[in-house]
Amino acid sequence: MLAALLSAMLISSSCSSLNKQLHDASVTKGKIEAGIDIGEDPAICGQTEKDAPLVKGVSKTVILKQQRRITHVLNNRITYCHEYRGTLREKFLNPDLKPAKKKRGAQ
Repeated sequence: MLAALLSAMLISSSCSSLNKQLHDASVTKGKIEAGIDIGEDPAICGQTEKDAPLVKGVSKTVILKQQRRITHVLNNRITYCHEYRGTLREKFLNPDLKPAKKKRGAQ
């Protein structure tokens, strides 16, 4: 009885491992056959910014302005990365379609 239970456990775990290997292999094969490699995101997309430091004797208004500037930088970075991915999607979904250029400052 114990031997049967151990055999069943080994078989199920090896099937699970085999299923994962088959899945991983099929994903790799699909990527190769598709011939699409969009590469990594630009390095800037993973960067973070530190908060404005709280310094004794510095006006809260000055610190708030610094923090707002940091928020502005991060918002621009998020927009850039989102547009970068959108451009890639458009390029691969509609290779003949050229993405429209956006005017700076337009939302």
